[in-house]
Amino acid sequence: MDLQSDLEEYGEDITSTKDGGVRKIIKTKGKGDQPPIGSKVRVYYSGKFMDGQEFDSNVGRKEPFEFEVGKGVVIRGWDIAVPTMMVGEISLFTITPDYAYGKEGSGTKIPPNATLRFEIELVCWKGEDVTKDGQVRKIILKKGEGYDKPNTGAACEAHIVGKCDDKVFEDREVSFLMREGSEEGLLPGVEEAIRKMSSDEKAHVWIFPGKWGFGKGGKPGVPENATIEYIIHLKKFQNVN
Repeated sequence: MDLQSDLEEYGEDITSTKDGGVRKIIKTKGKGDQPPIGSKVRVYYSGKFMDGQEFDSNVGRKEPFEFEVGKGVVIRGWDIAVPTMMVGEISLFTITPDYAYGKEGSGTKIPPNATLRFEIELVCWKGEDVTKDGQVRKIILKKGEGYDKPNTGAACEAHIVGKCDDKVFEDREVSFLMREGSEEGLLPGVEEAIRKMSSDEKAHVWIFPGKWGFGKGGKPGVPENATIEYIIHLKKFQNVN
């Protein structure tokens, strides 16, 4: 099969290594930003074998399937595929065994070494729920180093930029000990977001009205009960042993 016909049938190779493990054909274009690592997405999908036989689908159900991108809760191919999509987009992905269920398969549905085709519609996405109450959410702008996060007492160095209605009200370097950020004027929501970040990670954080922000009092440049945004760069930290 020549390159052109291969591209027409299976689409663009979207793997970083260009090994053909995940290929994409856009059927309906979407709009807006693509979901970053750590965001929560909602999708409709149908999965088929290469002969066209369907093995799974949630199309027609009331609620879309929801999962966190890049956290390994779905097959590797999906963690690569979905971050390339925009809201409203419908795309067809061809995923080889190495990026799907491998040599083992999955239960009685997926045989060993199966190449699969998924048609996926990205319904919506939202940032990672940092505080588990929906009041502080973040998306990763730049992935950090390693997997360690600051523990209680960790010495942290960060650069923070706070905005409200697109106007900057705070732009500064800050050094603090984790769980003692209030002494340096850090909002609880900012400190909680940093607690979930890796070294050298950069993130966009939203703090909604409530206990994690300025509350009813507000501050100069921030109205009462306003939703605020931060761009946070956790430059480095040193954990307490």
